[in-house]
Amino acid sequence: MSRILRTAAAVLLLMAVAQGPAGEHVWSNFISLGDNGTSPNQGRMIEWCPPPWWSQAQVPWVEATWVSNSNAMFSHSTDNGLTWDDPGVMIPSNHPFGTFRPALRTGPDASAWVCKRASDEVPRWLECTVAASPPNPWTLSNVDWGGSRKYPVATALSTTSGAPMVYMVTTYWAEGDGQARLVFWAFDNTVPWATVYHTMPLATCNSDFDFQASIDYTPGDKVHVVYRDPDGAVQYFTWASALTPAQIRAHVPPIWSGPYRVSQLNTTQEPGSHPFVDADGENVFCVWRGVNENHQNIGEIYKAQHNLLWPPQQWLGWQVTFSTGLESDYPQCYTSTTVTWQEEMPAGNTEIFGQVPGMTECISNAPGYMNWWPQASVKNPVPPYDPWVIHCHTLWSQEKITNGAQSIHYKLYDFIPHDDAGLEYPTYLRPTLGQPKASSYCLGRDGYVDYGNSQVDFGKSGLAYDLPYLDPARDYLAQFTLFNGESLPITQSIKLGGFAVAEKTLRPGICETLFAYIPRAAYKGTHARLEVTRLSGPFACLAKDVRIYETYRVQERDGALAQTGPAAPGRPCAQPNPFNSRTMITLDGASPGSLLRVYDASGRLVRSLRAEGRPGLGCAAVWDGAGSDGRALPAGVYTCSYATGSTASSVKVIRQ
Repeated sequence: MSRILRTAAAVLLLMAVAQGPAGEHVWSNFISLGDNGTSPNQGRMIEWCPPPWWSQAQVPWVEATWVSNSNAMFSHSTDNGLTWDDPGVMIPSNHPFGTFRPALRTGPDASAWVCKRASDEVPRWLECTVAASPPNPWTLSNVDWGGSRKYPVATALSTTSGAPMVYMVTTYWAEGDGQARLVFWAFDNTVPWATVYHTMPLATCNSDFDFQASIDYTPGDKVHVVYRDPDGAVQYFTWASALTPAQIRAHVPPIWSGPYRVSQLNTTQEPGSHPFVDADGENVFCVWRGVNENHQNIGEIYKAQHNLLWPPQQWLGWQVTFSTGLESDYPQCYTSTTVTWQEEMPAGNTEIFGQVPGMTECISNAPGYMNWWPQASVKNPVPPYDPWVIHCHTLWSQEKITNGAQSIHYKLYDFIPHDDAGLEYPTYLRPTLGQPKASSYCLGRDGYVDYGNSQVDFGKSGLAYDLPYLDPARDYLAQFTLFNGESLPITQSIKLGGFAVAEKTLRPGICETLFAYIPRAAYKGTHARLEVTRLSGPFACLAKDVRIYETYRVQERDGALAQTGPAAPGRPCAQPNPFNSRTMITLDGASPGSLLRVYDASGRLVRSLRAEGRPGLGCAAVWDGAGSDGRALPAGVYTCSYATGSTASSVKVIRQ
């Protein structure tokens, strides 16, 4: 059987057995492994990324790494996880004794960067391999590290300027002096033999101790490291000032600030272990395992958030799980929305769980198996056309209890919150406007006005703001709120990085929301300048806040940039699609109460639904896969149609 047919057969088989009461998901079990599998949570092993400019893909790519028979493996999907390279490829190594603990990052144009520990013999090595066009060819670099061979690595990848720079942390066990050291590395992979620019210990311990460190970076550049100390506290290090890869290559050393205690939210939350850090725009998030609320050393999951405008020691934290008497461990987080972890079940097995705003779901759903070490990468929704659906790409190890058979599992779980009335789209950056004190991102204004129902920044000739933390390898969408509380019309232009994105005339009393892409050329570095210029009227103004969302722009076959994400204005969109228990269909241009008709493959009308107004979506209807009589309809292709004025629109959905 060909590789494509084997992959398709496996996907269809697993899709047939997938089920879930609240979120939809697609199984794609792309390889069964003999040993190892995923690793503890410190280094991410799966990432979604926008399709590269040269690809014809209209959906995100997904890339993953794991270990099989002491070899680091890699696979990637160009269709948002539906199909994968089968059975994956072995990542090359210069050492015959195996490679372990791989950690994955995606670079510009969906390139894959994998750092791993190599060799069980002295000398011991760290290796960094890069696939500029996955899965081949690979470029291999080595670093002689000489320390302990058993600890995992965690990596971050800076793409701020020039060639990417690898940042890495790991525990280094110096057998000669009996000390464990938490070591940070900054090294280059632009040559076959990696150049190490900085190696510095951040913490030490006089025993064979694993600091379990995790690392991420904020474009700009600032690096964030979390780890556990010997007392069981989760600690945080960061750079005191930004430092670009170009400066590192010029041998400018980073200046570290810290450590700052993260886990002391109350006295019952230590000892902590298995911390994980994720930086997103102006925020840094940390999750870890702590003791339960009864101070028993039975793990619960905790999460804390730090804003880069706060002092580095200031964190806002809360408890994620409340499963007293059952072990919760190995958490990972992705921005503000998603936490995944492994959970002990009353039957004695372990399952993989995920939590998003408003709901917690079992992702693995595999009784009779031990499900371990979840890895996750999440695509958050982006207004105005994405439904409020969170796409969680999850990778984990699975072992059958009866015979110990091990395998790697991947699952795309689409979380659809039960009630989105009070939910907001997660933002990369959100400067608040119309306050007595100007936003930290404001470069120039003449004051503010409070109209009661809306507050605005105003400038007699214009306004200016700095939008930081933008990754040149990513795309961003800006949302502006415009409100005219004056008695005269206001006409103003909006520019991002010198590029005109809009010109609007607002009548008195009118509030309007405007969305605009930030041109890539507007943030060749990591900042984009926002300028609002008065053309006519009393002044230029912006209301409430400016929101920046991380997104991606797909490309048409002629190379022109097309819509954001899965849907464009004027087209209906079903999410998820295919689906099992329910799907949400957005109805562009429709009004609340509009009728959505569902037809089967023969053209027979099987269900009629009324659209509801949904924040950030316009109108949408949720179909649970049932017919008019309330009975579940069979698997197959259905057409959902609705009319707006003289225009009819439809979308095909697949019920599994």
